[in-house]
Amino acid sequence: MGNGNRLVITNLTDKVYLTMTCALKLNYGGMVSGPAGTGKTETIRDLSKALGIQCVVFNCSSSLDFKTFNRFFNGLS
Repeated sequence: MGNGNRLVITNLTDKVYLTMTCALKLNYGGMVSGPAGTGKTETIRDLSKALGIQCVVFNCSSSLDFKTFNRFFNGLS
């Protein structure tokens, strides 16, 4: 209830917000990449919360293969 917690807006979060909202307007998806610990996941989750859109975030690693993605996407559908 009321106002929720928000992230601190930095140049990076501002750029991600603009890019992702433009991509959503054009019916595209998006992917944020960069070094660990820069707040990518939190930024995307905060943007989806602000827009009222369901967001699924998963982190890729070298141990993921096509079978793992197959199970992941089957679970989503």
